[in-house]
Amino acid sequence: MRSILRSAEKNTCVNPLIFAVRFGRKKTDMDRLRGFVWKRLLSDCSYKVRFLRVMTLLFRPFIVVVLSIRCFAKFSRLVSNAYGIGKAHFFFCMLGVCLIHSVTPIHYCRHQFFLRKPTDVEAFLFGNEASVLLPQLNDEPRSDTVDDKEKFYGICTKNDLPIPEIFGIVGTEGTPTVLPDEDIVVKPIRGSKGSGIEIWKYVNNSFIGPEGDALGSTELIDKIRSNAIMSGNRMIIQRRLFNHSVLSDLSKNALITVRIITYRDPYGVFRVMNENMILSLGFDSDGIRQAVAPINEETGRLGAAVPYGVIRKEFSTHPVTSAPILNVPVPYREEALSLALRAHASFPDFFSLGWDIAITDDGPVILETNKVWDAETVQRPNLYPIAQTGFAGAAVAAIRKKSKRNRATGE
Repeated sequence: MRSILRSAEKNTCVNPLIFAVRFGRKKTDMDRLRGFVWKRLLSDCSYKVRFLRVMTLLFRPFIVVVLSIRCFAKFSRLVSNAYGIGKAHFFFCMLGVCLIHSVTPIHYCRHQFFLRKPTDVEAFLFGNEASVLLPQLNDEPRSDTVDDKEKFYGICTKNDLPIPEIFGIVGTEGTPTVLPDEDIVVKPIRGSKGSGIEIWKYVNNSFIGPEGDALGSTELIDKIRSNAIMSGNRMIIQRRLFNHSVLSDLSKNALITVRIITYRDPYGVFRVMNENMILSLGFDSDGIRQAVAPINEETGRLGAAVPYGVIRKEFSTHPVTSAPILNVPVPYREEALSLALRAHASFPDFFSLGWDIAITDDGPVILETNKVWDAETVQRPNLYPIAQTGFAGAAVAAIRKKSKRNRATGE
């Protein structure tokens, strides 16, 4: 049963039974995407995984009850204290919505659907759905061009896209270019979400690492090579970037990034779906170290930053530096949007990509892109569901086009 519960919570929140009880309601693009997600979950997987997913469907009502009890035990007191919602009301509303609609209890709580109309849940794309949908929309055989940072930066350089200067790549053999007399960033060729990244500060002819150890240039290269051998992952050495002076008070040490989601519409035009700024809180609050501030589409200014958590917090000022966040203009905002669209055009085989772009005093610089971006980060800060963007319709069109092409080629 534990395996079935994990499968239900991790793999999908799609409820196929809702398609049989529509009572004449017109099928939406989000319904079509969820139907596609469910079909993919039952294909291209081992028999064991397929069995677990079928069991998830058959026992879904029981699973939803169990997961609702778990969420009730964990969050009911917090919700009651924060919003004055009775515990019984919270539980039974959560249970009813999750049984009828395509949402799990944990997503019901994360998006504060206890403050919304029950039907609002159908407009959102959830993280576990996106993890199934996006790899199918994007061209998997070409995924290495964004997963491998050496290949990714090579394509960016070829297309005159700004990236951090690269000083060398360290593997099991060979020596990179001599390290510069300045701060550097070392990160794995393969990796995401900041995993494995180290900043080495150049002070008095030595490099000071994150743990305070001081190494010379040769010693540092040896250490990087040792880490590459242990991890089996080559390491790339880049120039350290610094935040734009307008944004510097919003972070003590961490580099602030703008996350821009782009997609290809049915006519082949690349468009921006969403833009947010990811901020470091500078402290650990209930396991949360980041907050996301939406960027107003019309004004180009920041909204209040929202960290993850069941209880919605909004920071108009930074909780550590006290610097204002709300209504702060994003420097080079138009240039960053143009850069994301131009960059996507350099990777035309991908339907949708999430770009992490640093805003420096010299302009926007591409750090990386993600072929499976975080759906929660996209929708939660400004409470703006994906169904209200052009993404859903474009995704449905892309799926149909791909299916038609596969039938024609017999795949």
